[in-house]
Amino acid sequence: MEAEIVISKVVTKLTHICKCDDTHPSFEGEIDGNNVHWPLCGRFRMSYCPWCGKHLPHNWPLKEEKKR
Repeated sequence: MEAEIVISKVVTKLTHICKCDDTHPSFEGEIDGNNVHWPLCGRFRMSYCPWCGKHLPHNWPLKEEKKR
């Protein structure tokens, strides 16, 4: 049986921590309503990490969080 979880603070930022190499910096995405805005890469919004290639979420709450 899982414990009930309550969010006690408003989440305003998400941080992608790239684990593929310690030399690459982590970066933050801003939460605006139900959307996550990642930094721009040139004139395009990032959809994937440029170092590890993993998809960055664009909706909040995350699908994993909704299941709890």
